[in-house]
Formats: sequence, structure tokens, C-alpha cells
Amino acid sequence: MANTRNNPIEDLGMHLPMICDRYELRDDVQPGAGKYRGGIGVVKAQRVLTAGFITHESERHFDVPWGLFGGCEGVVGKTEIYNVASPEQVASMPSKFSGYASKAGDVMAYYSPCGGGYGNPLERSAEQVREDVLDDFCSLDQAYEVYGVVLDEQVRLDIEATRARRQQLQG
Repeated sequence: MANTRNNPIEDLGMHLPMICDRYELRDDVQPGAGKYRGGIGVVKAQRVLTAGFITHESERHFDVPWGLFGGCEGVVGKTEIYNVASPEQVASMPSKFSGYASKAGDVMAYYSPCGGGYGNPLERSAEQVREDVLDDFCSLDQAYEVYGVVLDEQVRLDIEATRARRQQLQG
């Protein structure tokens, strides 16, 4: 499979001996913080059903997506290959490779980069940060440490404590 970019998984499954096991937002990292946070990457894991060869091309495995105007850096992408029979044996792959000899049951998981933030994270509205926590785009710790937003364990916003925390972070 080469130069497929983002072909529909249904189309690939009809024409190639493969199944898409996972295609969803990344849950292993968080995007770059900012007044406007960076976009969250995706993970796409495709399992081959017969032996063959895999060619893959992507970017940003080493160069971190930068933040702008006070925004925080994003997160690099990665590509991993493992076999369903021994998923604990994971091979980290470069961003570009060609002719990888695969076996039936091999899974190639591509994790796209997460974007950097734009603008000072302390300028993001506290309610937007709360929504990000509820949507798993931000942790409670990141909300407090980076955005200066104080939320309790039930993700309720403490407006006065948030105002004080943000003043503390601004120095």
C-alpha cells in the first residue's frame, strides 16, 4: 500500500487483505496548550491478513510541532509495528520506510502528531479548559499547571481560585 494518504478504511478493506482495528483520536498524549489549543492527532492501526510488504510515509517524528505567540509545543508522531500474537513486542519504525516484510497478523499503528497551541494558555477561557478536561483533551493536572484553571474532582470550576492561580502563574 503506497500513496494512499487517507483512503476510506472500507475501500481499503474491500481491495486489500487488511482490517482497520483502530481509527480514533490519540489517547496517549495531549495537544499543545494555548489560548487556542493545538489539534489532537489520530491513531490508525491496520492489521494485514496475509504476508506482504508495507511502505509508509509520514512526518514530524522528531521535529516537534511548535506553538506560536506563547502557545506550547505539540507532540511528535510515531509509527509502530507488532503482531497480534505477541503485541508486547513492538518495533518503533522511522517516519518513512519501504518494503517492510510483514506477516499475517502484523499491525501497523500510525500515531499522527498533535498540533502546538496558539497564544498564551492563561488566556483560554476557564470554561473552555473545563470542557477540554471533560472531553479528555486536557488532564486536571494540565488544567491547573499550564492553564491555571482550578477544577475539583467532579470537574466543577472554582472561579476565585482560578483567578488567584492565574495571577500566581503570571508572576
